[in-house]
Amino acid sequence: MHLEKTGKVIRLIKFNKSSIVICFDNDEKIKISESTFSHFYLYKGKLLDNNEIKNILDYESLVNARTYAINLLSKSLYSEKKIKDKLLIKKKLKNEDINVILADLKRLNLIDDNEYLNSFLELNEAKNYGKLRIIKGLRDDGIDEKLINQIIFDDDNEFDKAKIILSKYIKCNPTKNYQKLCQSGYTHLLQYGFTSDISSRVIELIKDEYDFDKEDILLDKEIRKYLNKPSFNINDYEQKRKIINSLFRKGFNYDKIEKKIRRILEDEVC
Repeated sequence: MHLEKTGKVIRLIKFNKSSIVICFDNDEKIKISESTFSHFYLYKGKLLDNNEIKNILDYESLVNARTYAINLLSKSLYSEKKIKDKLLIKKKLKNEDINVILADLKRLNLIDDNEYLNSFLELNEAKNYGKLRIIKGLRDDGIDEKLINQIIFDDDNEFDKAKIILSKYIKCNPTKNYQKLCQSGYTHLLQYGFTSDISSRVIELIKDEYDFDKEDILLDKEIRKYLNKPSFNINDYEQKRKIINSLFRKGFNYDKIEKKIRRILEDEVC
């Protein structure tokens, strides 16, 4: 017994500038790309069952996702993992469909993790990032560990980059005293991805760049903030201890704090 095929008949095909609209006899419509239209043998009057329509829509979804990926790659370089994540999150594709698109992009030489690694290195070297931050960035972007292990980081180059970063940091923090500058500068270098060894060596250079004459001025300014408070009692030992401990935590030398307070108080008494 022969069963008659059931489904929807194509009543009209509209060719728009950027898409093709397939209109069925029940007034339903689907919008597809020229690529999908060319892939399937579609014409006015053709009967499509539900499975055939699903195949068309699934194929269109892949075409749309592929176009999305190509548009991304036309604007910037992406690693294979970053493109995969984009397709997974933005286009909600299954892994098998994503792999089909990735294979196509590789065939067209649109994604190449070797090329991505080289561009990533060039960009991050220009930003003076340290090797640990560079390595982490590459790992986050899914670059193969074997490729990462082939990178050679020259210690002298790392040292020179760290010097540039530290010099900028010193200029941007003119109110930090020497001790605090050393502590925060060291942390800043670690955040930029330099090793503790490189960071420690470069921090020693603060001695050469720091203006120690301003240390006394900074200390004087900090002390007077406390002394100028109406609630401050010049004869209150506990209040003076709190000032000394607070300034010590800010990185000032303990003996210098005491001497400076004593000198200021003596001048004010006189």
